Amino acid sequence: MKTSLFSLLCILCILPRFARGDDPLSESEKRHHTQLTGSLPLAKSVELFYGTPRRYGKWELPSERVILLGDFEFYAASKTLSADVGKKITALVSDPASHGSYSGMKLCGGFHPDFCIIWRFEKDGQPWETKLFICMSCHEWRMIDTLSALQDEIRPTAFAAIKALFPKK
Repeated sequence: MKTSLFSLLCILCILPRFARGDDPLSESEKRHHTQLTGSLPLAKSVELFYGTPRRYGKWELPSERVILLGDFEFYAASKTLSADVGKKITALVSDPASHGSYSGMKLCGGFHPDFCIIWRFEKDGQPWETKLFICMSCHEWRMIDTLSALQDEIRPTAFAAIKALFPKK
């Protein structure tokens, strides 16, 4: 009984990895994606924050200063991306082919972003921002601006590009 239960759990954990990101965005997801990413090239700056490791019930904070972005902890020390890297990540995120239709929650412990990229804007003295949370374990990203949010899969080619652009801390 224990062996068959263990086998079933293994299959449930492994199978979602093979189906990850295979379905392209639906037409409504593409429209929503275009609305969220259309202004990204106009950002005044693009910043990168590294996520903290999962604490798994531990209450002590990491030794470095930590901030909350959305509901997630990130190291406070951010990195303003160079114009070249900013353009690369903006083009990658703006390309609908980089995104797959969301396939549901993974059994890897839940969405816990490794990176947060923030595009900062300002017009007529009014600042706003768009955030992209990237979970390398789930192969998912969530994009959030002041009015809307989108969560979907990172397709394999985009995942490889992200790994090359942003090595783990």
